Amino acid sequence: MIAVTLLPIYFIWFWPPLTAGLLGELHTRGLPPVSQEFDDRVKAAFPIGSSEKLLLGQLHLQGFSTESSKLSAGRRQTAERQEGMFCAFLARISWQTDSDGRLTSIWGDYSFEACV
Repeated sequence: MIAVTLLPIYFIWFWPPLTAGLLGELHTRGLPPVSQEFDDRVKAAFPIGSSEKLLLGQLHLQGFSTESSKLSAGRRQTAERQEGMFCAFLARISWQTDSDGRLTSIWGDYSFEACV
C-alpha cells in the first residue's frame, strides 16, 4: 500500500522543471499543444545568447542525455529524456552555437514514442 501511494510522488518529484506536468496535460490538451508548451519552456529557460556550458549543466541536472553532431553552419547538439511509466514520451532539445559557445538557436519537441 505504501509503494502504491508513493509511486505518483516519485514521478512528480523527479520530473525536471522543463517537463513537469506535461504528461498529465496530454489527456486534456493533446500532443501538439503540449509539445509547443515544452518548446516555450526551453526557449524561456535558455534564451538566444545563453552559454552552452550553462545549458549543458542544467540539462544534465534534469536527467537529459546529450550527443553532438557537427554541421557546416555551427555545432548542433541534441539532448533527450524519456518519460512515462507504461508509455514512452521523448523530450528532445536541439540547438546551435556560435564560435564563442553562445546559443544562436534552440528548440524543443515533446513526442510520443510507444506504449508497452
